Amino acid sequence: SVSILPEEAQMYYHLLTIQAKDKQYITHTNDSLINRIVSFYEEYNDNDRLMMAYFYQGSTYRDMNDAPRALKAFHQAIDAGKETENLTLLGQTYGQMGTLFSYQDLYDEALTSTKKALSIYTLQKDSNRYSYLNRDIARIFNAQGKRDSALLYYQRAFGLGITNSYQKNNILSEIGCLYYYKGELEKAKSILIKVLSELPNADNALLFLGLIYKKEELLDSANYYANKTLLYGDI
Repeated sequence: SVSILPEEAQMYYHLLTIQAKDKQYITHTNDSLINRIVSFYEEYNDNDRLMMAYFYQGSTYRDMNDAPRALKAFHQAIDAGKETENLTLLGQTYGQMGTLFSYQDLYDEALTSTKKALSIYTLQKDSNRYSYLNRDIARIFNAQGKRDSALLYYQRAFGLGITNSYQKNNILSEIGCLYYYKGELEKAKSILIKVLSELPNADNALLFLGLIYKKEELLDSANYYANKTLLYGDI
């Protein structure tokens, strides 16, 4: 029945379908449909939908491991959305760019993009996304070896009144791993054991607890946690 709709309605339907798949973490494997949608909205006078089309074009190329084309599409989304009221999508775009820059070890660019996303969600008072972006900034500082700055942003992420226990334990597990890097093994161990009591399949907590026991030369315990890690992913 979609085929009998006007062309714009068909394109918007397909765009919403791509959006729905993206929100369910279904990997995009082909760019032909989103490219058709982008081409249509480049000629159609609706900047909000053009911005959305560019964003999901970028998401498609992200999933296809084509970072240059993904970043180009995200930049075009920002340009199309200069006058937009869709601040949520604008924040998501900057956030996605920050992640892609991080994967390429472009940490200054990653920090700039992620902080722009953070400022947008601060204006919106979106505590859930605000928490995740503080975590992402912490990850960037950690990758640069700036442990104290990383810890500050992890603490901000954790201290925002998060009610979702899964989210809290994910952030807490990264704080435990950071204390390992800082050489504070006892503090790291107590945090990671606490995480595993509530989230037993937290692979990074399992891995770093194994590394701590290895440093302590408790090799049976190290072996136990190393094997547990392998159950939940090839880390």
